[in-house]
Amino acid sequence: MKKLLLATVMAFMGFGAMAHAQEAQEEVQPQSVQAQQDDQMMAESRARLVWTCGMNFTGTSKGFKVIIGKFSTVAYGHLSCVDGRGETYDRRIKLTMGTHWIGPAIGAGYFRFQGSAAEISLVNMRPSVLFGDYLAGQGNIGVILGAGAFTAVKVGTPQLALNISAQLLEGTGIQLGFHELRIEKY
Repeated sequence: MKKLLLATVMAFMGFGAMAHAQEAQEEVQPQSVQAQQDDQMMAESRARLVWTCGMNFTGTSKGFKVIIGKFSTVAYGHLSCVDGRGETYDRRIKLTMGTHWIGPAIGAGYFRFQGSAAEISLVNMRPSVLFGDYLAGQGNIGVILGAGAFTAVKVGTPQLALNISAQLLEGTGIQLGFHELRIEKY
């Protein structure tokens, strides 16, 4: 009789332990799925925090400025970006560059140019924040043909963007200084 009672108790304990283990597994599994989803979302967010972009543009620069005056640049082109997951972003853009009528720049002449730029944006969930105002250091020089470049930086909360370009010029003149660069949708 004791053996029968002991076997019955052991059987109930075994079934109870198995049922408890199954309940525990069912409770853990949704948490594990949730954790996997959270991990995936974090990885996607990290992949989107860095956008690598390229710009191609064509434009003109003209004017006269030696600290005082006006020398401005206007260009139109295309912005193409890709994030860490391979998603792309493409837009037509307009670039304008210049300074206040008095500012740290010199320029004289007229250029037509074609250029390309690489842009890297950090801590950025979407590339549309790349549009806006930058501080640019620019240098162009040409006598019939020439070359130029600019480097621009945009600092915002919490984003940081760096833009480096190279240009081929047709025209005569010189342009050096610090300018305000504005990139906008076109």
